[in-house]
Amino acid sequence: MYLFRGVFRMMKSLLVKDTEGKEVRRIIFIGDWAGLDITQVTHAPTIRFCVDLVRSYLDFLTQMIGRFIGINVSYPAEVAFQLVRPFLGGVFERVDLFGTNKAKWSAVLRKLLPQETIPTWYGGSQNFKPLQVFG
Repeated sequence: MYLFRGVFRMMKSLLVKDTEGKEVRRIIFIGDWAGLDITQVTHAPTIRFCVDLVRSYLDFLTQMIGRFIGINVSYPAEVAFQLVRPFLGGVFERVDLFGTNKAKWSAVLRKLLPQETIPTWYGGSQNFKPLQVFG
């Protein structure tokens, strides 16, 4: 259910930001995994559900996701992803996972996004105005 809500919110944001003068077709998603418990990501039914969901919507995700930046990812998850990433290909080539080193991931965010579009809590501008904050 949370996954569907997240996708719906991304689509809503995309529609709000898309204007005649500035066409928006891709999303840069920042996923903050701080506080995520290992039991939440190793729960077999949840994994199965997420894999099935990605399979079902892979074409859509491939078109929509410009980049996915995962921050505050646990070290084991970061290493595991780097090991399997070459075999996944496709949309996963646009996924970057970072640990808790804020200097490392905030530099990547500043390189990808204009300063005023980065939330202040991730080192962005004080002029950042979110459409809405969730979580």
